[in-house]
Amino acid sequence: MTEKKQLDELNEIAALLKAMANPVRLAILEELCQGAKCVQDVQEIVDISQPNLSQHLANLKKGNLINSYSSGPLRCYYLLNPSLVKNLLKELKKERRITVRPRQSVIREVNRNRIKQVKKTT
Repeated sequence: MTEKKQLDELNEIAALLKAMANPVRLAILEELCQGAKCVQDVQEIVDISQPNLSQHLANLKKGNLINSYSSGPLRCYYLLNPSLVKNLLKELKKERRITVRPRQSVIREVNRNRIKQVKKTT
């Protein structure tokens, strides 16, 4: 993979994570995991003003997580990639234990990696 292509891919992932990085947007995504919802339905769940909700929906749309369609006077939203969102939310909700790594084990790991790199180049 070229360096530019790799950077483009990382930028895309960063945009996706940035779009998700808000409790309201996470709640919206969780709700949309159940299926398409119209704005009124989403607003009842997140209990925020219409203009604020519109901004959150625009952020999710910009991050390529959701899209919308019109159904008469209603605007409804749905997930573009439901399995991705469901899996990400599932992983993010798992209990996380913070483990403290001893400094010496980190130093050994770095040294092992350096040795591997030297062996690859020779």
